[in-house]
Amino acid sequence: MTTATKHAPASPQPRALRWSDVAQLTISIGFPCVTVTLPTKPAARMTPSDQEELNVLVQQAEQILRATGLTNVGPVISALRGLAASATTGRTGHALALYASRAVQRSFRLPQTSTRRVVVESTFATRELVAALHRTPPHLLLTLYPSCAHVYEAQQHTLVLRSTVHVGDQASTAVDPTDPEELSRLTMDAFLGDVEAELARQRATFPSPLVIAGTPRLIDLFTRRSSHCYRLAGMIDTAYAQTQDELLRRSAVALERYLLARQTDALALVRRAEAGDTHLLASGIEAAWQCARRGQAVMLVVEQSYSVPGRVGGHPMDPQDYEPADPTHIHDLVDDLVEEVIRRGGQVALVDDGALTDHHRVALVTASAHP
Repeated sequence: MTTATKHAPASPQPRALRWSDVAQLTISIGFPCVTVTLPTKPAARMTPSDQEELNVLVQQAEQILRATGLTNVGPVISALRGLAASATTGRTGHALALYASRAVQRSFRLPQTSTRRVVVESTFATRELVAALHRTPPHLLLTLYPSCAHVYEAQQHTLVLRSTVHVGDQASTAVDPTDPEELSRLTMDAFLGDVEAELARQRATFPSPLVIAGTPRLIDLFTRRSSHCYRLAGMIDTAYAQTQDELLRRSAVALERYLLARQTDALALVRRAEAGDTHLLASGIEAAWQCARRGQAVMLVVEQSYSVPGRVGGHPMDPQDYEPADPTHIHDLVDDLVEEVIRRGGQVALVDDGALTDHHRVALVTASAHP
């Protein structure tokens, strides 16, 4: 059999992950959708041992596809081989995720490890992606200086400049040039207005957490006037962060605190629903599925490692119906529930194991319970 790393069509290199990627994958429906996930060693190029493991998983996926008896799996197999071949030539993170169907070919480097598995179903398995975005989500970093502002995308230990606004980019304002204080005030006001407009444009396409860096005075001036500082994860005093490396380090610390707070907020939302009308809270996998199908989901809160083997459509499987030693063919209802909530516009929060013991490890809050 031809291995996954030879004679495969060229494919894009695996890349970092955004929420839009998860949204696109969750709306992809149609058998066969192939998901391959593999823990990898971070390196400038995939290690030989990881290549061997990837080849085994791709061949396993091919065997499953051919066993379906479908006559049109050839393009999916070719796409999967191409993704694997491309992944072996580039740098790796803590895990690799490949997604292949006749319409979709995507691959991602993940910042945390994953399970080793192959899934061939009518939808993609995206739990690893959701977990990655909850633990180390990409975010925007806005840096404010007296003469300019920069908007960066921060992800996986890198800063990528998205845009810059300079003082003087705005249209000139009619002002008495003999009054330097008034000129300075109006110039700064116009500058911050331009920064606000640019931030609004960036967040329309990248609605991620936000970190703002600058002097305390500039940050205060901007946040007082801005209506686009939602999901503000933290603020950095540039007096203590004068290099990009230091900005990125402090930004990561702020984001970690924000993520801990988000878990606390999600659990508090569950408690509010529990203390109010109990019909606003669905506890357990079956109740959560019923609620999700009615399109009432606002927030799905689920423990990190929770999984439920079952059949497509939200029906749990009896333990005797599957073999735990062979996870290849186990359908995870929690994966599907996460995707269903995202498809319907709800939010997902992953929390520590044990946090939802009283709710059978998963809880779904409806719109009426949201403050």
